[in-house]
Amino acid sequence: MTATDRLLALLALLAALLGAGAGLAALQGWRQVIVVILVVVAGGLVVAATRAAALGTAAAPPRRLLYGGVALGAAALTLALVLVGMRPSGTPPESTATPPGQDESIPPPAPTGQDGGTGESMSCRTQDGVDVPCTAANAALALTRSAGCSWEGIATTWGLDHNLDNLLIDTVAGSDGITCLVSPDATARAAGATILDLERAANGTVAPALRACADRNGEFSVACSQRHELEFVGPWRTESRDDVTQLCRAAATRYTETNLSGPGLLLRDVALRGQTSAGEQTFRCAVAADRALDSSVRSLGSAEPSVAGD
Repeated sequence: MTATDRLLALLALLAALLGAGAGLAALQGWRQVIVVILVVVAGGLVVAATRAAALGTAAAPPRRLLYGGVALGAAALTLALVLVGMRPSGTPPESTATPPGQDESIPPPAPTGQDGGTGESMSCRTQDGVDVPCTAANAALALTRSAGCSWEGIATTWGLDHNLDNLLIDTVAGSDGITCLVSPDATARAAGATILDLERAANGTVAPALRACADRNGEFSVACSQRHELEFVGPWRTESRDDVTQLCRAAATRYTETNLSGPGLLLRDVALRGQTSAGEQTFRCAVAADRALDSSVRSLGSAEPSVAGD
């Protein structure tokens, strides 16, 4: 057996083994089985050709060429299968990266027609019951599954705490007796709130433009996205036999998720007093700030309040 014979046999076997290794790494299932079978056949043919050459039979040269060619062909077929197996198939996964310029702290609203957290599709109508795009000026969010057509019922439906959260929304019962039409109220609209903000709220993220704030005395109501010194916590309530100051401190702490009893803090809890037209005493809890703010302190935690510019 000449050096050329040995080199040819070695190259054929090496090509088959390299193709098998790459094939097994890149392929799955039935392709791996085919690769193994081809390598076994190619290896057997190479060994047979080598032995024939070593015995010096007259048929050795043509057999050597035949078997070597078959082994190289098997290796080439193996590599072809590798390339087929590595070819991308199907639809590539959709990117979840945040588009440039979009605030990551506020998730994008559910598109119209998608589930917005209420178990129903989002759609919009006018108060006359006419279907319109949710971007229309007179559009209202149409809900057919709610805990009641009131701001308390909508807050409960959206997973909010109506004893703490205040929503600047208007609710109107539809003429069908089932649908509840929800829209930002005049105060929220003046702050730029739209139906898209309601869709975000349905998904659990309430924009400051939908929360109720006021001046230092609690008399001039504004959205919390505008300049204010006071943020309301829950609705007006009938005077309680319990200590109202302690009730409001507990409510404000839960609302802000921060300790309001320490010295030198920018925020503090307050209890506003009032009375009904019938003379019944009422109160309302709030969080007051020593400086004007321009955002909500809901779930503030350890973060700093957003102080309004001059």
